[in-house]
Amino acid sequence: AVGLQRSSASRRGLRLMSAGGGEAPRCPENDPAVAPLIIDTDLSIDADDVGALCVAHALADRCEARILAFVHDTALPEGPAGISVINEFYGRGDIPIGAYRGPVGNPATTYEPWWTNHGRGRYVEDLVRHWPEGGATASGRAVPSALKVLRAALGDSADHSVVYVSIGFMTNLLDLLQSPADAVGDKLPSGAQLVRTKVKRMVVMGGRARFSEDPVVEWNFGGCGQGCGPYDELAGISRMALDLWNATVPISFLGFEAGVVVHTGGFFIHDPPGFNSPCSAGYRFFCSRMPGWCEMGGRASWDPMAVLYAVRGQGGQQYYTREVGTMHIDSSTGANEWVVASDQVQHAGH
Repeated sequence: AVGLQRSSASRRGLRLMSAGGGEAPRCPENDPAVAPLIIDTDLSIDADDVGALCVAHALADRCEARILAFVHDTALPEGPAGISVINEFYGRGDIPIGAYRGPVGNPATTYEPWWTNHGRGRYVEDLVRHWPEGGATASGRAVPSALKVLRAALGDSADHSVVYVSIGFMTNLLDLLQSPADAVGDKLPSGAQLVRTKVKRMVVMGGRARFSEDPVVEWNFGGCGQGCGPYDELAGISRMALDLWNATVPISFLGFEAGVVVHTGGFFIHDPPGFNSPCSAGYRFFCSRMPGWCEMGGRASWDPMAVLYAVRGQGGQQYYTREVGTMHIDSSTGANEWVVASDQVQHAGH
C-alpha cells in the first residue's frame, strides 16, 4: 500500500469547485484520460464530505473524471438525499446513489460523541430542506442498497479501470467484499472477484501516519475508539475490509496529518449573499454551528484532497511524499499503525 504525506510546499487551501447550477457539460465518451470514480462517503458529520463531492463534480465538469456512482456509508436516512442535492445542482441527477442498510450512524441508537448530533451532523438535513428538488429524489428508505449499486457499477465497467474512493467508513466496502456471486440477483461474480477484475486502485482517507504511545483513533477507521454505540463496530469493519482486499489492487492512504492543515471552504463561508449553492451552504451550516472547528478560513481538507489525488495524483507537482508500506488496524479499537517498507520512500508521481 502507499501512504501519502503532505509536502511542505502544499500548505495551502483548495479552490477547485465550479459554479454548477446548470446542465452538466458533455465530455468525450470512453476517453482513457477520464478517471471513472466510485465515491463512498459518510456525508453526515463533517463538512469535508460536501467539499469532496463538489470537487468530484468540478473535476467531472473539466472532463477529468466520470462519476459512476455514489454510495452513502452511514445509517443517516437523509444522507443519500444530501448527495442527491449536490448531484442535481451540478446537473447530474442521474448518477446512481446507494444507501447503507446497517446500524452504524443510526440516529435512533447513536448517543456519543456529542458533536455527531446523534449521527445526524449539523448540515445534511438543512441541505435537503433548502434544496427540496434535489433531496426529493432520494432518501435512505427509497434508494437501492449500496451493495446493489456497487456491484452494478463495477459489473458495467471495463476491467482494471475504476478508481474507488473511500472517504468515510468501510461499511459498504466490507459488504461488497463479502458478497457472493449473484448476491442481489444480478448474475455477477462475487464482490471480491469484481474488485480484483474491475478496480484499478483505491484511495482511502483514513488512519494516522505516525504511531504514538497513546494514539488517537482516526474517525473513519474506528470512530471514537470505544463507548460510542454503533460506531464501536467500525474497528472490526475496517480491519476485516482491508484483510479481504485483494493485494493485487493497490491502495493509497491519505491520513489525518496530510489534510488537517490544508483548509477548504473559507471562500464559501464568507461568500456574498447572492451566490448560493449546496457547496457553500454545507460549509456555512457546519462552521456556524461548530465553533473552533473551522479555522484558517475553512475546514480541514481530508476528503477533498483524497478525491483530488484519486483523479490528478501529483498533477506534475510534489504536493505529497509517497511512502510504500503496510497499514495495520487494531480490530478492537480502530487504532492504526502505518509501517513504512525499508528503503522504499519515494515521491509520488503519475
